Amino acid sequence: MSLLPRFAFDLAERRRDLLSRFSDLWAVDWLVVDRLLQNMEPRFIVEAWLSSPGRRLLRDVAILGQVPLEHTDCSAEDMPTDWSWARLRTAAGPIVRDPSNPFQKEWEQIHKALPGKSLLDWAPLHEAPVAVMQLLEDGLPLSVRAAAMTWLLNQSMEHPQYHDDETAHDLRDDLPLRLRSTLSPDLAAATSAATSLASLAEDIDTSVRWRREWSHRLECCALLHAAHLYGPVLGQGGKGGVLDAWRTARWLVSCLLRSPFLGGDQEALTVRLEALLPEPLPVATEQEHPLHPARFHWGGSSVNLAELLFVSAVYSHYHGRGETSPKLLPMPMPLVEALERIAGRVTNAGERAAEASLARSVSMVDPTWNAPHLAPPLLARYLLTARRHAWLSKVPAAVQQEMLACLAATPKRFRDWVPLAFHSSGAQIESEIQEQARGVWASLIKNTVCDETDCAMYGLMAAGLLSNLTLEERRDAIELGKQAAPQWRASVLSQIWEAAAKTSDHETVRAAVNALEAQMLSNRLWDTDRRLDAAHALLTLVGRSAGLAPQEQRVLLERLAQHCSGPPFSSNLALRRSLRALGIARN
Repeated sequence: MSLLPRFAFDLAERRRDLLSRFSDLWAVDWLVVDRLLQNMEPRFIVEAWLSSPGRRLLRDVAILGQVPLEHTDCSAEDMPTDWSWARLRTAAGPIVRDPSNPFQKEWEQIHKALPGKSLLDWAPLHEAPVAVMQLLEDGLPLSVRAAAMTWLLNQSMEHPQYHDDETAHDLRDDLPLRLRSTLSPDLAAATSAATSLASLAEDIDTSVRWRREWSHRLECCALLHAAHLYGPVLGQGGKGGVLDAWRTARWLVSCLLRSPFLGGDQEALTVRLEALLPEPLPVATEQEHPLHPARFHWGGSSVNLAELLFVSAVYSHYHGRGETSPKLLPMPMPLVEALERIAGRVTNAGERAAEASLARSVSMVDPTWNAPHLAPPLLARYLLTARRHAWLSKVPAAVQQEMLACLAATPKRFRDWVPLAFHSSGAQIESEIQEQARGVWASLIKNTVCDETDCAMYGLMAAGLLSNLTLEERRDAIELGKQAAPQWRASVLSQIWEAAAKTSDHETVRAAVNALEAQMLSNRLWDTDRRLDAAHALLTLVGRSAGLAPQEQRVLLERLAQHCSGPPFSSNLALRRSLRALGIARN
């Protein structure tokens, strides 16, 4: 009897002893471990081990280059390896959680580290922040680092205090420093010490970047192999198969990293996997699932997996748990700088295909993609805009033009944030781009049916571009403010007012004043909070003398004092304080 069948029988007969000695068996084949733990009959355990694709991979990774596309069983005389989709799924591990399995948490630490909503469900095997920060810096596979980042960001707001060697620490202080060293390992630039120390820092930087690049390549290779293995069942828009392919790719990495022949050499393993990839490589079109594993090639025109994992981790903390969840604010500068680097490049063809696929998708399956964009540059720009970072003036003109093209082509997908980016930075961009933005804005408000949200967003965009608008377009901007969603109306009109004051456009200032005053004096059926918003905006801007002549300011203040003498304004303490500060309070 050969050695391998002997091991299979030993597993069946001495299961508990061998499970403790081979504690990583779960990563090779979950089905084998599951049958051992269920005390199944020896013949079923032996069958699972002999048919195990993980067992075959540990001995001969070259088998990946021989698995046929039609996916029939790939068998040898004494090694009946089962490469069916069902067998790969059982080798990769469970979809349903089994708390009774002692290896469940180890499995989840690797297999739940997927881009998208899954990051919020991820939990580390050891929940000590020091251990998770180690995963942030050196975890394998690459996606474990993104999961660790999400967990640490959430932990910094929920349970920030921790101890290390009996010393008290606060994650809110420590995490930004760890993020700096993890996201920007340019230690030489951060030190002004002696040359020898700078040289050492350069060596460390090169080593860190080298390891991370190989980790990135390894995970991309695994995804491409999974796309090849599952090609026939992925199909056009195949959703269940996409989840299985991601789980199989994760199993492939975790299995091979434990190989006694290749596991200790990540670079050699990656090169072997790359050499075994099929020709031509699997390609995902925009008709297929947004997270199709063939979208993640190493380099070239594809979705950058490392960037996707990073922006997904940031999104999960700042938006994935709802807008009322606690957030680490202000956003740590290492995160801002990394987002700005990603935001500063134009999307490639693969990312545009993924975006088109996301726009087509009505529903997602796990790993659920819970962000509005999938292309890393677009999601990075969205995150910066949502956190009110003025990034638009820092990026090349090609990126600014790309955002205008996106807004013009699919306004409903981009109207919630691209106008805000031009509102905050429109006045700082080159005049040529400002003129292009004005053309897109004018076309949108004239050629599309604008709802209340559209009016609000395009009104704010107009405020950022006001110096480039004609008098007629400025009147259109005021009309947009009047028709904006009630919760936005006062803000839009006051922003247009401020922009007009900077250009000494008294006509637009007066139009904004009249619109806000009309909102303030709206009939009693209108929302009281919205009327108060208008009153606050008027008092704030009048107090700054924004674009008003002294006489106009005095007359308007007197009118406001009279308006505020009755309900609902007279009972608002903040308004009364503002009136007293301006010296016109009546009581």
